[in-house]
Amino acid sequence: CVTVIGKEVNAYLPYSREETDMDSLEVMANFNNYMYFGTIGRSMYTLFCVATLAEFTEIGRPVLQKQPGMLLFFFTFAIFTTFGVMNVIIGVIVESTMSAAKDLDAKLEKLEMRMKLERLQELRDLVFEMDTDD
Repeated sequence: CVTVIGKEVNAYLPYSREETDMDSLEVMANFNNYMYFGTIGRSMYTLFCVATLAEFTEIGRPVLQKQPGMLLFFFTFAIFTTFGVMNVIIGVIVESTMSAAKDLDAKLEKLEMRMKLERLQELRDLVFEMDTDD
């Protein structure tokens, strides 16, 4: 990617390696760090958007351009939140499957009990038919 896309001078204009040129780009010029991270509530909402990848392109590029060390934080945050959400989803699926299996077992047990009772009634009827004590 670096060789094919990142160093292709003529394909993506305006191409520049200068920090001052990158700071003048629209994505950098429109970034307001207070709007995204100025208070705890704003930070929580921003991190929620990062977790859902809703606004990561608007937040990620400017922050990573000025504070590259935050890349580790964002990756760690995304991995753990994704793992947590997937864990909850899998937990709900497993719980519902276990509940359905328990219901099915109860129905099968009732059916088996009903069949045993029918056999016992048939057996009782046969015994009374065979009884010849008149």
